[in-house]
Amino acid sequence: MIVLDALFINALAEWEDIFAGKVDQVALGKARQRLMKAMHDAQAKHLPNGLHRRDDLFRLAERDVAAYFRATFGTEPT
Repeated sequence: MIVLDALFINALAEWEDIFAGKVDQVALGKARQRLMKAMHDAQAKHLPNGLHRRDDLFRLAERDVAAYFRATFGTEPT
């Protein structure tokens, strides 16, 4: 879904600035709020009834995220 790609691109750009120490606490809170609102708006528009979550796939995704953060940033996601 294209909207999810856009959300990922925006989240990654925000994280890169945060990881580089370019964001103060106030800007960090605003960035988080922007991303949460964008995610909410996309879900409300494209998944109004929600999305069934498969726990097995969710656990795999969590492992992939952790591996990505370790390889890219040398840290674990929080």
